[in-house]
Amino acid sequence: MKITIKRYREIKDAVIAAGFGTEVSWAENLKPVKKAWDFMWEAIWVVVNSGLSDEAAKSIMKDLQRNEASGRRKQPIIKIFKHKGKAAAIEAFILGREKMFIQYRDAQKPIDYLNTLPYIGEVTKFHLAKNLGIQTPMPDNDLKRLAAEWDYEDVFVMVMDIAERSGESVATVDTVLRRACIQEIL
Repeated sequence: MKITIKRYREIKDAVIAAGFGTEVSWAENLKPVKKAWDFMWEAIWVVVNSGLSDEAAKSIMKDLQRNEASGRRKQPIIKIFKHKGKAAAIEAFILGREKMFIQYRDAQKPIDYLNTLPYIGEVTKFHLAKNLGIQTPMPDNDLKRLAAEWDYEDVFVMVMDIAERSGESVATVDTVLRRACIQEIL
């Protein structure tokens, strides 16, 4: 049975009560990225965050940001983030941010373009797209499970239906449902 909006609002309230109000607010106020520098950091976040806890990823991001803050690199990326492939992708984002951002901004299909970037795959392209301000859900295993449980044909249909019926953005609904799964509220 499809989720009711009353139930969705209860889930959202539980996510906020669990301490994730700032994350929900971020999604509610999400705007498209307009600068190459911001594009770069969002892409780096998705690469770093993939496969890590938010806590571990945030720690690495702080180190990366400190390393790049002055515009003068203090140490090689590989010294901060030991994964060779991801370190190379981060380096590519830092060095190619202007070109990548222009190609993204001018792309006919920006989400498909994101899939051409280093270490951005079929699922992480949606994570990056959302972080860049595109109203799209991230079809990960948690949301696929919910879509099946709630009789939706897929994650996109589910999130867009709830967004339309609740009057909230796709990014907000996606964030609420994802955080509810991570925190085992759902």
